[in-house]
Amino acid sequence: KFLKEFDDLLNKKDFIGPQKMLDSLRGIKKWQRLNLQSVIEFKRGREDLSEDLMRQALREPDVKPSINRNLAGMLVKQGRMREALPFAKVAYDADKKDLKASQLYLNCLLDLGKAETVLEETEKILKEFPDDKVVLVSRASALRTCMDNDAAETELNKLIEKFPDEPVIHRIKADLLGDSDTKEALPLYEKALALSVEKKGAADPAIQWNMSLHL
Repeated sequence: KFLKEFDDLLNKKDFIGPQKMLDSLRGIKKWQRLNLQSVIEFKRGREDLSEDLMRQALREPDVKPSINRNLAGMLVKQGRMREALPFAKVAYDADKKDLKASQLYLNCLLDLGKAETVLEETEKILKEFPDDKVVLVSRASALRTCMDNDAAETELNKLIEKFPDEPVIHRIKADLLGDSDTKEALPLYEKALALSVEKKGAADPAIQWNMSLHL
């Protein structure tokens, strides 16, 4: 009940109410207080302070692995994949049923070129979450990186059929085709770009960049 009210107020940009709630709260552990304070600061737009508070929480001996996941998520959003990887791995290793931790871990591994590890881990994760789009896309991307083009194309075709409006899948398929035929890839980049605008209201820079290379 406390957390629901706390989150509802923050989502309404009310920072005074949650701060009073936290200040009056008794009987919680130090890492929990630091974590809740970091949430307030993050919602205020003070990401540096929020990160510092989470790092302080992680120094507490009884801290929960979920704080590693939270910090990894913040670092990933900032594009700091190398820094995020160890925190994501701790959270992933601690709870294989934590889907968000699994997704963050795979994201970091892919960005750092560790495609073989991605293939190993997605086999395990898909047993628990067989239909998760992020995990399936991660596997397809890793297959392409490992130059297993036939398997990657088969996987991507299934994903396009299953998630026809997902721009990232069309972009990876375009990347795969572009490895051998630029002209064949360009229509798929166009499709991916149009979907990204339709879904997010703006063109995806990753799609624009990859397409620009082929143009």
